[in-house]
Amino acid sequence: MLYCLAIYSDGIDPKLPRVDIHPVALASKPGHYVLILRVQKSWLVHRVIFKDHGHFYSRHSAGKYRLDVAELRTAFELLGTMAERIRDFRAERLSRIGSGEEAPALLDEQTPKLILHMIPSSAFNPSVSVDIKALNDYSKWDLMRPLVVWDTQPDTSIRFNLDGIVRSAQWIRNAAAPVSIPAGYVQVFRNGIVEIVDVTILGINGDKKQFLGEIFELRLLQAVKKHIELQQFLGIELPVFIMVSLLRMKGYKINRGGYPPNCTEEIDRTNLIIPEVVIDTFDGGNDHIAEVMRPVFDTTWNAANYASSPNYNKDGKYLRWWS
Repeated sequence: MLYCLAIYSDGIDPKLPRVDIHPVALASKPGHYVLILRVQKSWLVHRVIFKDHGHFYSRHSAGKYRLDVAELRTAFELLGTMAERIRDFRAERLSRIGSGEEAPALLDEQTPKLILHMIPSSAFNPSVSVDIKALNDYSKWDLMRPLVVWDTQPDTSIRFNLDGIVRSAQWIRNAAAPVSIPAGYVQVFRNGIVEIVDVTILGINGDKKQFLGEIFELRLLQAVKKHIELQQFLGIELPVFIMVSLLRMKGYKINRGGYPPNCTEEIDRTNLIIPEVVIDTFDGGNDHIAEVMRPVFDTTWNAANYASSPNYNKDGKYLRWWS
């Protein structure tokens, strides 16, 4: 047992995303155990450094084998290609959303937008296709929960489209003369990618040009949790890349709460394209999701000349209760 843990913790570089170790007692030999190791699929290239001089290995039907130079080159090229395709997909989608071109919902081009992409590492494998029909069931609609500023959900509709299936949200402006305005949408692609777009968290205040930092973080945490559940339901393989983008943000401030509002300095960039983070487990719980999302939040606050998110303590634990 200790030997296995030593290999896992110190003998593989970079570390494997997840290894489950289950000891099974042998009835025929009291005090003896068989260890069952379940290693989550990884899209990185790993090398064994534990008593093995730093060699790289792969697996096939006959077991493990050492990679030669050509195979190593191919492995690294595939890894680079995957990362490039993920970032290219994000760039293309942001361009379409920003211009209103072929978007699943007609959103005001001039309104700031909060965009969350959740992209499985397997998304660009031609053989991957998820059963989106399973989501056209009222009991499963909550898995496609829109990302909005309110606690209660707005009016929504769901439909199939060329990319997969989409759930759109609307909010009502002016109760005296109600007007239904698109609030955002959740688009599930046939390859398991989820795209969530919202205009309420950033844009509902109109000319005030500020948004509540705590609500921004809370709603993103809830959205990541809910749509990880969605991808698990669809049978998506981990890891999943989490990408947050904020469009048309120049001049906006982050409201830290209090009255009168205690705001940061103005954001000096039009678009905030936050570097991606990675979710590597379906059952890490709220603390794990908050830990994974911290670099996203810190970077957003940095854009407003603030050192880091004020909603984490010095040990990196999220300070707010959420579900």
